[in-house]
Amino acid sequence: MANAKLIQKTPYQNGLDMVRNGYISEETLKKMIRNGEVAGPREKESFRLRGTTGKLKNGNEAFITVQFPTPAVTISGGGKLSDLVHEDREIVESWKDYLRTLITPHYKEARKRFTDKVMVSQS
Repeated sequence: MANAKLIQKTPYQNGLDMVRNGYISEETLKKMIRNGEVAGPREKESFRLRGTTGKLKNGNEAFITVQFPTPAVTISGGGKLSDLVHEDREIVESWKDYLRTLITPHYKEARKRFTDKVMVSQS
């Protein structure tokens, strides 16, 4: 979303390391988590697709998050690509096409190196 606020937090693991190394106390870490300076244990880093409005055809809004290293994206609230406005759909498709062109040669090389092609019958 264009107006989404980016919140930069210290990763939780770094906060635990600071406690282990004696730089801060556990109580200070808890206070930093409450204040939003350190991510909580259940928070994780996420990458939102730049340039999107996050507007859905039905008027609602959603975050569009990339699922690196695959070209897939996730639309918050269980949204689908078909729910996105045309402009955002074009940005998503550009992302997917670009990443696919980068990944495919590496995938094919790894597949050639580590797998055997077999034929299986489907019942």
